[in-house]
Amino acid sequence: MENNNNYLEKEMIETISLIKDKQKYLDSLIHLKKNFSFSQTFNLRKLALLVELGEFSNELESFKFWKINKKEKDENKIKEELIDCLHFFISIINDLNVSIDLDSKEDYSCFDLNELLLKIFESTTYFSLNMKNSHSICNNWLRLFLEICNNLQLSSDEILSSYLQKNKLNIERLNSGY
Repeated sequence: MENNNNYLEKEMIETISLIKDKQKYLDSLIHLKKNFSFSQTFNLRKLALLVELGEFSNELESFKFWKINKKEKDENKIKEELIDCLHFFISIINDLNVSIDLDSKEDYSCFDLNELLLKIFESTTYFSLNMKNSHSICNNWLRLFLEICNNLQLSSDEILSSYLQKNKLNIERLNSGY
């Protein structure tokens, strides 16, 4: 599994680099059209990321121990919610000028999905414009994200394809007055 994670991490670093550029373009369009500065929207994007994490968790229903008849999982909807999380996360790390290296010593491979979700929620709450250790916090968040992707058996190609599809939709929405 470690070899698989290393491979996924190397691919994801390349994928994230491409996504960072695409997100930077989308964010600049949004901020220009809506006439907001990046600092004005930082906490709103952080809140949006937390909401998207909640929507993703709700689609999974893995935490709903009390629910007997869980709905059939919609893999596309799950992936869509996860990609929405990635959009806001990349927007935030672009704002913080964080580089991706995944040098974190944390190993999350033994965590179950609910533990990963709790950790990624917790990690998100630490984001702020004046973070002194933004590099390690953001790379740790990405490591958690990768482990969730690994848990869901999502490849970096699937993540990139889903991201590009959603990014295109977001640009279309923006251009149509959304």
